[in-house]
Amino acid sequence: MCSFSETARRVATTTAHSNWLLHNKRAVGAARRAFDTTDWSRDVEFRYHCLSQLHEAMTRNMERLRRIVVTEVGCPIGVTRSQIEEPIDEVKHWAEYGRSFDYLQDTGMHPTVMGPARRLLHFDPVGVVGAITPWNVPFYLNVAETMPALMAGNTVVLKPAQLTPWSGSELGRIVAEETDIPAGVFNVVLSNANEVGAALSSDPRVDMITFTGSTATGRAILAAAAPTVRRRCSNSAANPLISCSTTPTSVRPSRWRR
Repeated sequence: MCSFSETARRVATTTAHSNWLLHNKRAVGAARRAFDTTDWSRDVEFRYHCLSQLHEAMTRNMERLRRIVVTEVGCPIGVTRSQIEEPIDEVKHWAEYGRSFDYLQDTGMHPTVMGPARRLLHFDPVGVVGAITPWNVPFYLNVAETMPALMAGNTVVLKPAQLTPWSGSELGRIVAEETDIPAGVFNVVLSNANEVGAALSSDPRVDMITFTGSTATGRAILAAAAPTVRRRCSNSAANPLISCSTTPTSVRPSRWRR
């Protein structure tokens, strides 16, 4: 059985009680300040340094992370490679990818009604990203939904599933204690209240929501984000096409029709 570190214990104790809304607001505020007032979004080399540190720290903590996943989710040790080693490798992948990515791309000359024109594509971070993850493969999904956003220059508020908070809080502990990632760049909100996801989705300081989960959760997130036309990235079992019971059969893939 794994024991909480003092940092993880403070995180769990602070965020698990009923005043979840205040903690959610504080986390979003910290992420907003970190994005607006630090060089995180502009310093690719520093982000690469921090994610490389995180990869090394996760590697050192690999067996502890494995025990947490087995204890929290109940999966057999023999199948934990996809839930531990692979997501740890993804951290290094995104660090390398983000470092080599061309954030200013010249698409060349193009004819226009005003004459030839050169077009440049400049890729900027979105801002504050809220990540809502499910319980089934918690550590993997916590990594998959936050590391690309971090390396792209965003700040993150992670809301793990209420059934699997330990994987999220442990990730937060490693970030806080074993990397140079600045305060406010990566935040973890733990809560038993289902409304915390809706609050995160509707907060005007959040620029984008990414989530993996059920159709019902996706609908709730879309409804909460709609008033501010917030960007969202939805992932339901990694399927690019989501066909609901209300989807007309005429637009469903033929092999899915009954």
